[in-house]
Amino acid sequence: MKPLLLFLLFVTPWLDGGDVSEINRLKRSAKDAYLKGEYKVAVTDYLTLRDSLGVTDPGIDFNLATAYLHMSDTAKAMASFTDVTLGNDNNLKSLAYSELGMMMAESGGLKVALKYLEEALMADPNNANARHNYEVVKKMLEDQQKQENQDKNKDDKNQDKNQDKNKDQQQNQDKKQDNKKEDKKDDKNQDKNNEENKDDKNNPDKKDQNQNEDNKDEKDKQDEQKDQQKGKDEKDQKEQNKDKKDQGQGDKDKEENKNKQGSEGKDQNKKETPQERAKRQEKEIEKKLQEMKLSKQKAQQILEAMKNSERQYIQQLKRKPSKPVKRDRPQW
Repeated sequence: MKPLLLFLLFVTPWLDGGDVSEINRLKRSAKDAYLKGEYKVAVTDYLTLRDSLGVTDPGIDFNLATAYLHMSDTAKAMASFTDVTLGNDNNLKSLAYSELGMMMAESGGLKVALKYLEEALMADPNNANARHNYEVVKKMLEDQQKQENQDKNKDDKNQDKNQDKNKDQQQNQDKKQDNKKEDKKDDKNQDKNNEENKDDKNNPDKKDQNQNEDNKDEKDKQDEQKDQQKGKDEKDQKEQNKDKKDQGQGDKDKEENKNKQGSEGKDQNKKETPQERAKRQEKEIEKKLQEMKLSKQKAQQILEAMKNSERQYIQQLKRKPSKPVKRDRPQW
């Protein structure tokens, strides 16, 4: 932060009496004390001017704020600078906002600091100091946000890594517990087997009894399998017989339909008169001609041409010799 400037207070040339003299004396005394670095004396003189003598001068509030700032009393300094921003002197307002912005920047409140510096430039666009501080704080805020994003991403990665680690640890712990349970179960089974072997050794009759029970269980299992196989074979045989029966019935039905159709055709031919047959055949011919997309006249022409071809072929056959020609004689 650049050194604070003392705002010059002019000596009041008007008003008669002791008050005017006292005001001018206190202004000179506060100025001298401030320049000498005696900030407590300066603060006392400025407070006397403002509170005791009732002098309303924004310059007094500004100089009082700078004196407090030199004394490291930031709370009172900010309060006095805020009083200056409520006045009508745009020059002093710009200076006060600029000082407030830098105080907030030094305390880490970059967003609020940037807002104060914007107010300073709005009050006095020609305030070069405020413009410089605005660019500096803006860059600081961008770097801070960038660093915060990087730290957040790093924290997220570390959190994911820790979660994966905790998950692996939990899985390993669960696996150990499962193995422990399995080992305990195996030990229990081993103890049981040992106890049974011990009983069998001490009691041969019990051992034979257990053996007989095992043999009985095995035999029952075999009998059950045989019964299941037998039931399956019977079921397959029934299905085969049913298929044969269905096939025989199908052949019988087919033969009956064939006989029935033949009988119906025979009955139809028997009942049909020559005129009806000719009429039916004519309809069938017309239907076939329609399917072939031929007219009756065109079909008649084709039939006539075929008949002529047949006559010519027969005539040619009649002209040929009926006996084989001997190949050792000339053909004349």
